[in-house]
Amino acid sequence: MNILVNGGAEYIGLHTYVALIEAGDIVIVADNLCNSKVETIDKIKYITNKEVTFYKIDVTDEKALDSIFSNHTFDGVIHFAGLKASVEKPLECYYNEYLLL
Repeated sequence: MNILVNGGAEYIGLHTYVALIEAGDIVIVADNLCNSKVETIDKIKYITNKEVTFYKIDVTDEKALDSIFSNHTFDGVIHFAGLKASVEKPLECYYNEYLLL
């Protein structure tokens, strides 16, 4: 299966990516790196010994997201691109986590 992992450069995204690759899936990562680091992509490459298709985008950017969907066909999307500071920034978190659904 072809899977898009939003927030794939975060801790849970990394482990999900590895599990999906081990299961034989094709995985694409999208992450704006606001809660993660690009070095995580290097860790994924090291662990899986495979190249990672990575897009540095914010999933609330419709044009950027459309470009990914124009270049790839997906069987599923896993959305880990949530914000950590939900008490401090409730409207931003609401938009990011609920309005995209």
